[in-house]
Amino acid sequence: MFRIASIDRPFSRRPRRPAAGLLSAFALVLGLGVAPAVEAESARVTASGQREDRNIVNFRVGATSAAGRMQMCLEGSPHELLGLEACGTGATWLQNDSAPEPQLMHLRANVRVLSMALFGGYLQARVGAGVTELQVGDDAGGLDFTGTGPFGTETAGPEVGGSLRMLAPIWGGLELIGQIDATLSYLKYAPKLVSPQPAVFPSLTATVGFGF
Repeated sequence: MFRIASIDRPFSRRPRRPAAGLLSAFALVLGLGVAPAVEAESARVTASGQREDRNIVNFRVGATSAAGRMQMCLEGSPHELLGLEACGTGATWLQNDSAPEPQLMHLRANVRVLSMALFGGYLQARVGAGVTELQVGDDAGGLDFTGTGPFGTETAGPEVGGSLRMLAPIWGGLELIGQIDATLSYLKYAPKLVSPQPAVFPSLTATVGFGF
């Protein structure tokens, strides 16, 4: 799952991962939503020969101002105007190491507000809302919206944001995707973490990847 790595300190314990069920449920909802869209893939070229301005599922990697390591995002679109997205560093399941800096995980829904044909592909603007988890140490599992967790190392809150992405067809149904996201999170209890952080937490992320 997209989780936050822990930092070493005297009372640190091995990170637990019961929150895996949260992302598993997210992936299940995403899969159920995009399955019908995958079946309709062959019909995604209009009579004029222009490819439809929709991406069904994509995976992207890049960099974020919120953490000094790679950011990963997985998104699926059960509807042409709606995308469900999860982003994070994958610290506990991919890198599994300690990180001195704060790290964020995002779960959000994106709604397309503009799509225009450009250079054989589409430039799209979207707005989004969801939840952010900020972590500066061991993961106790789940999302804590009312405090800082049992170790004082994590908290969660709402987020809003916007994104600009480019869909560029490569071959068949495969697309190259570039995306820039600006997100603003409100984390009420972030100043009370063992490593205090601002309650209003902005982040800027740039990612590139593939989808269809």
